[in-house]
Amino acid sequence: MKILILVTASKDEPWKSIIAAQRRTWAAWAHPDVDQLWYRSGPENESTSDTLSLDTPQSTYYMPQRLKKALEVIWDRPWDYLFKTSASAYICKICLHNKAMTLPREKCYYGIEGAIANLPQEFKRATHASGGGAFFSRDVAQLLRKHLPDGSGPHVEDGMIGLTLWKLGIRVTPNAQRCVVTPKSRLFNTYLYRCRNLEDRLKDIADIERVENYKRQRHRKPETT
Repeated sequence: MKILILVTASKDEPWKSIIAAQRRTWAAWAHPDVDQLWYRSGPENESTSDTLSLDTPQSTYYMPQRLKKALEVIWDRPWDYLFKTSASAYICKICLHNKAMTLPREKCYYGIEGAIANLPQEFKRATHASGGGAFFSRDVAQLLRKHLPDGSGPHVEDGMIGLTLWKLGIRVTPNAQRCVVTPKSRLFNTYLYRCRNLEDRLKDIADIERVENYKRQRHRKPETT
C-alpha cells in the first residue's frame, strides 16, 4: 500500500520558510511506502526530485489547474492513494499509512467535510474535503485528472475538487480526523496536524516544530498506533 503525499507549495515567503520546516521535520522521517512531493507555480525547468514547478498562474483560482497538471506528471509513479495537503501541516507517515489500510480502495475521498460556498441551488448539498489534508484513491484521482478545469475555476481548490467529484457521484468518505495545533492545544496521536496561524503564518513553523518534539519525546519516532 503506497501513498504519495502531495503538498501545495510556493517559492515566496512565508511559504518558503514553512516548507523548509516541513522538510527538516516530518518529511525527514523515512517510510518505505510513503513519499512526498511539493508542487507549485513556476517555470517547469525549475522542477527538482521532490518539487514540481508547473507552468500555471500563481492565482489561487488556478490551483485546480495546477493540481491537474501535477496529476499528469505523477500518474505513472507507484502509489495507491494520494494524500493532498498544504504547507501548514505536519504529517505522521506511519499513522497515515495505518489509516490508509482502513480506507476503501475505490471511491475514497476522505477528509474533514465542509460546505462549498456560493453554489447554485441544484448543487447546494455538495460538500468538499478540507484542503488541509485529504486522501484520494487512484480511481478518484483519475476523475480529477480528467475533469478538473484546464483554466481558472469559479471556486478555490478544495471547493472545486468537491464540486467536480459531487457531480460525478463521489461523496466525502466520513469520519476523518485531524489535530488542530495551537500554542495551548493538547496534542494527540493522529496522521494530520493542522498548523495554521492566520494572523502570522510564520508562527506555523513553531507549531510544526512543537509536533515534531512531541513525536520525538514520546517514541523517538512517529507514533505507530
